[in-house]
Amino acid sequence: MIKTTLSKIDTTFTLLFFYWTVFEWPLLSKIDNLSIIITIRSSIDLLPLFLVLLNILFGNWEIRSYELKIFVDVLLILIITSLSTMIEGYNPLTAVQISSVSFRYVPFLILTRLSTPKIMEKLYKHVRIIFWLMVVISLVEIANKTLFIKVFLPSPSIFGKPLPTIYRSQNIEISATFINTIDFSFFMIALSCFYIIYTKRKVEKIIVFITSLVLLFLSFSTASLLCMVLAGVLLFGGKSRFLIIGFLILVTGMVVNPRIMKMLTDADSIGSFIKVSNDYSRLGFFTKLMPQFLRGDPKDVFFGMGLDTHLVDDKLSGYRDIPLMLTFGGNNVTLLKDVYWLGIIITEGIIVLFLYIRILYLLYSRSKKSLSGDKKQFPKVMIFVVVFLGLFNQVLDVKSFSFCFWTMAGIMINYGCENRDAVNLQRKYLQAGNCWAEKNLVNPE
Repeated sequence: MIKTTLSKIDTTFTLLFFYWTVFEWPLLSKIDNLSIIITIRSSIDLLPLFLVLLNILFGNWEIRSYELKIFVDVLLILIITSLSTMIEGYNPLTAVQISSVSFRYVPFLILTRLSTPKIMEKLYKHVRIIFWLMVVISLVEIANKTLFIKVFLPSPSIFGKPLPTIYRSQNIEISATFINTIDFSFFMIALSCFYIIYTKRKVEKIIVFITSLVLLFLSFSTASLLCMVLAGVLLFGGKSRFLIIGFLILVTGMVVNPRIMKMLTDADSIGSFIKVSNDYSRLGFFTKLMPQFLRGDPKDVFFGMGLDTHLVDDKLSGYRDIPLMLTFGGNNVTLLKDVYWLGIIITEGIIVLFLYIRILYLLYSRSKKSLSGDKKQFPKVMIFVVVFLGLFNQVLDVKSFSFCFWTMAGIMINYGCENRDAVNLQRKYLQAGNCWAEKNLVNPE
């Protein structure tokens, strides 16, 4: 009885948390204090972990081997990052706090498995609802962006400097219910991929894909738009019409971006772009910072500089030539993590990077074993999205995407295991029935 009740609670909580992830900023928009908003958001982020503990205590819960391996890897990451920071004489709790952000929704791997058997169908139903809600909300935002922000989002005055992207933008850029266009675009990628994989109607797949591309185009995130086009290659098996549609929208997105157009049409601009990018964009992390880092302290290479802002600043000050953007007094840990995988190597070390890769591999291999048919594409697509977007932003730290990633991965794995168990049970009964029939034909009474 307790197990059944907990199962229903897990299902309801997962679906409610889905809506909370989408609408938290509108719901908190009338609170004119950023500290209170952060406290509320952080407190609610702890609820999945508490619910897992509740299941462990009262739900006759057993952990699966792949879950145990993932939790051990996460624990090792937290231990390594905290020890690396502590060795340098800084507070290890800072490292744990920053590093754990990427894994705050890992509990949904457990909660989705312990949910009711129809969790996949229920999630799909709500994915469709939320997808089309986001389309409508985006249209409202386009119609009157100033009014939309005033009604649905917090006042920009509570953020100080720098402001979230939606408040700084002078263009038509959309972010719907999110305060950053990246949160919106990454979320739409995850939502669209799940929607396209699950729906059986080909026309609906096409409509969702094209709609998603248009929304990503209107978010002005070129990386997200390119990611969705490439994900479409995997989703649709390289069918030419989808590639053409995606390519045309991608080209349009580049054409309307004046900086990209100037670079592509002016030979001098290409050289100028590279020179400026070495100092003022992520390119400099690869051309200037990374070579020095790899030739530096072996401790930093294997275990990272650490995840304390002052520590990273002190280390970077000893480098001969680094991108100028890292000398302006901003939060350099955050800047480095904008190139997520490179940031992990520099701040957390190569060993931690391998642990991240192992976690992704465990999710992929488990899904591949349990899923069949078109749904087998989903883990491949989502792993690709994580790896690709990690070159442009701190992908697993983006709350909206991170929730989708861990929740959808858990649901897909659970769905595949249930189907496989059902097939095995059916095969078992068929074999038993055949044996009984053969026995009675050979030895009739």
